[in-house]
Amino acid sequence: MTSTSLMKISKDEHERARLRSRRMAETKKPVNIIPIFTAVYMILTLFTACGNDKTNAKTNNESTSAGTYRMISGSRAQKLFNDSGAVIVDVRSKAEYDERHVKGALLIPHDIVHSMAPRVLPDKNSIIVVYCRTGRRTKLAANSLFNLGYKNVYDMGGIGNWPGEFEPSGR
Repeated sequence: MTSTSLMKISKDEHERARLRSRRMAETKKPVNIIPIFTAVYMILTLFTACGNDKTNAKTNNESTSAGTYRMISGSRAQKLFNDSGAVIVDVRSKAEYDERHVKGALLIPHDIVHSMAPRVLPDKNSIIVVYCRTGRRTKLAANSLFNLGYKNVYDMGGIGNWPGEFEPSGR
C-alpha cells in the first residue's frame, strides 16, 4: 500500500465516523425537564408543609395555600387575637385541650369541625385562627372551615408556634 491509499482510507473512515456521530446527535431526544422540576417542587412543598417549627411558620407567613386559607405565624395570630378579636380554635382532641391550650381558645376537634363550627362560629366573616399539636390537623380543619364558607381562616400550625399564654382546663 502506498501512503496515499493509507491516507485515503483514514479520510474515508474519518468521514464515516463524522456521519455516524452526526446521525446519533440528530436522533438523540432532548431531555424534558418539566417532570424533574415538578417532582422537585412537590418534594419541597411536602417538606415545608409538614413541619411545626417556628421558621416554617415565618417562611409561610400569610402565604396563600391553594387559594383556600392562609398560613400565619404565632406572633401574627396573637396580634389578630389581641387587636381584632380573632377566634382561636384548638382542633386537637379534648384530652390534649384539657392538658394545655392557648388561653381563650375554643375546642373544636378537627374530625367534627364540619358539624360543630356552624353552631359555635355563626359569623362566617369572623377571623379564625386554627392550631393543633404539629400542624397536620390544622390543614384539615382549615380546609373544612373554608369549604363551609368561612372567609378569614388562618392556619397557625402547631401549638408550639404560639408566643402567648397557655392554660390547663382539666384541673
